[in-house]
This record gives sequence, C-alpha cells and structure tokens, in this order.
Amino acid sequence: MTFKGSEAGQSESATSPEATRAPKGAAKRFRIWVIAGSSILLGVVLSVAVALAIQRHNDRVLDALVAQSESDLRTLGAQIAAIKDRQFGTMSEIHCCVCAD
Repeated sequence: MTFKGSEAGQSESATSPEATRAPKGAAKRFRIWVIAGSSILLGVVLSVAVALAIQRHNDRVLDALVAQSESDLRTLGAQIAAIKDRQFGTMSEIHCCVCAD
C-alpha cells in the first residue's frame, strides 16, 4: 500500500535531482531555440520590408524623373518643329533663329 507523497515504489533515479533537471534543461533549451528562431525570422521580415520600402521610394523618384524628362523632350520637340516649319530666306536668318531659341 502506498500513500500519497511516500517514496516507496519509486526508484532512486526517478527522485534524484538530475532526473528532474533534465526536462527543465530541455525546456529551457527549446525556449532559447524558439526565441533565437523567432528573432532571426523577425530580422528577415524586417529586412525584406525595409528593402521593399526603399525600392518603392526609388521607383517613385525614377517615375518623377521620367515624367520631367518627357516634359522637357516635348518642349524641345516643339521648338525643333517650330524651327523646321519656318521659311528662311538666307543662312544668316537660320543662324539668328537657332541662336535666339
């Protein structure tokens, strides 16, 4: 007959401090691995988010530069068309009009 809390029937290894520490140590190691893995995963996610944000900003800047260049080229094209459409009498008139624009 065994009573609650009695050590009769339990082996020496089951009640030794080393046997009770092993599961605690394993749980602690597991917790450390979970924290380390989560930290690495968080770092990767943050790195990807920062890279995407930087790329998005660079795309916006590039879009603005392309729009500005397009506007400049349209203006230049209009000036070239105006020069080509003029009727010139002499070479000196051509030189004056090109330099004036």
